Amino acid sequence: MTNKKMLIIYKWNSILLALASIVTALFVLYNTHKFVLPIFLLLSGTLKLIGVLFNIVKLRLWGLIAMNVSWSVLAFWFSRMFSLVAPYAALFAFFITLFGIGIAVQEKFYEH
Repeated sequence: MTNKKMLIIYKWNSILLALASIVTALFVLYNTHKFVLPIFLLLSGTLKLIGVLFNIVKLRLWGLIAMNVSWSVLAFWFSRMFSLVAPYAALFAFFITLFGIGIAVQEKFYEH
């Protein structure tokens, strides 16, 4: 297998988390017109994605920390903002936070 295929197979969870963060940030930015949290989530997802694709350990680590913080804040924000319209939005954000913590536990951040 080529290196790119192996990267996608081994880093699928990290790539999926970064893409979910970027898409959710764009969705929240478009629908709520609030800028601070979606921009932070967009930047952290981009950092994580660049770190995974180019194997930059520092970017992977900082992107994951920033995404876990943003998803935690987003879970709290969703529970307050969308409690009547979409009551499970906070639960979705909470499970994404747990997914990010699981990636942090399984991923190796030491440099070779």
